[in-house]
Amino acid sequence: MNVNTIQKALRQMINSGLLVTKRGEGNYVTNDKKLLKKIKKDIIVAEQRKFVQNMRSFGISSGQINLIVANHLK
Repeated sequence: MNVNTIQKALRQMINSGLLVTKRGEGNYVTNDKKLLKKIKKDIIVAEQRKFVQNMRSFGISSGQINLIVANHLK
């Protein structure tokens, strides 16, 4: 892995509030339940959007997407 990539990822997590820096101790995942819930929701929405875009790129209709998801959940 590239060190610059890791530094960039850490910086993004710190800037988003996901990681909290404690001087002399290091970085820790936030305890802010509200922020963690929001980040989780944002990830879920982004993954849903990506899934639907991929299915549509294969020519799959909304109805077919619903059936695929319903069958997967059985």
